[in-house]
Amino acid sequence: MDENNNLTLEDLVSEPDNDVSNEEEKETLTSDENNNDSIFEDEIQFDEQQTQEESTDGELIEDNESNTELNIFDEAHTDAPDTAKKKKKPHLIMPCVIISLCILIAGIAAGISYLMFFDDSIDGTYLIENPDADGQEIKNYYIFGDNDNNGENGGDLQLLVGSLKFNGSYKLINQDGKSQIQLNLQAVNLYGTYNYKVEGNKLTGINIEIYDDAGNSMKFIPSKYEKTEIEPIKNAKVDSKLVGTWTDKSGYGIEYTFNDDGTLLMSDGTMEITSYYSANKGKLNIRYQSDSVIENEAEYSFDSDTLTLNQMEFQKVVEESQ
Repeated sequence: MDENNNLTLEDLVSEPDNDVSNEEEKETLTSDENNNDSIFEDEIQFDEQQTQEESTDGELIEDNESNTELNIFDEAHTDAPDTAKKKKKPHLIMPCVIISLCILIAGIAAGISYLMFFDDSIDGTYLIENPDADGQEIKNYYIFGDNDNNGENGGDLQLLVGSLKFNGSYKLINQDGKSQIQLNLQAVNLYGTYNYKVEGNKLTGINIEIYDDAGNSMKFIPSKYEKTEIEPIKNAKVDSKLVGTWTDKSGYGIEYTFNDDGTLLMSDGTMEITSYYSANKGKLNIRYQSDSVIENEAEYSFDSDTLTLNQMEFQKVVEESQ
């Protein structure tokens, strides 16, 4: 075994081919080493390039992150005013304002309560309570005006009957501890001083009782006024000379107002009558309503600018230019 091994070693050393082969192997190894060095250098360059790329990517990532942070900040900064608006608290009403409003509301409520439950003023429209008059076609309406007229505890008083209106006044007084009322409706002979009392209120309705010392009384109950309509005169004619307002020359305050639509208003200061008329060739027909329909006839004539009617002379009222 040793010999063979020695021979083998010798053969290996002594054979030129082996040297050549060894040199070739060395060159090969050297070449391989150079290749390995080149590969190693390439790997180093690749690693450095990769490191640079990674560092570049890192910088890009950092830039992106920084840009993202800036964008987030910008968005937050942009949204900040809207957020502030949304979160802005409403202004609180000062306690003094609330107290003032409460006082005002309480005052209004008290005023309404007073008017509805405690106000016993007698202004309003009434009918005289009369069981026998329930079926009457024509009703007598009494209208008491504002009872604080012109600083006085009283006002106008009107009586409406059909198409007639009677004008007067009333006044509330307190004499000897008694509540009294002064009435002045002379056209219907209702005038004097009487005792009175009031029941109810504006919510439930005011009832008035007027009585004298002898025990005679009238009871007024609240009502709604219903106008009485009358029929116009059929085939009525209008005289153009009559159209206008005429006042008596004697100074009684009587006036006639003839309208071109066939209506006539007659008044004397205490009474007004709304009626229809027909005038033709000196003949005058008048229709109005009291407790029933009333028709009157009269004659009229002209003498220059004077109208003679019912043996009274009238002059035309000249309207003032605007």
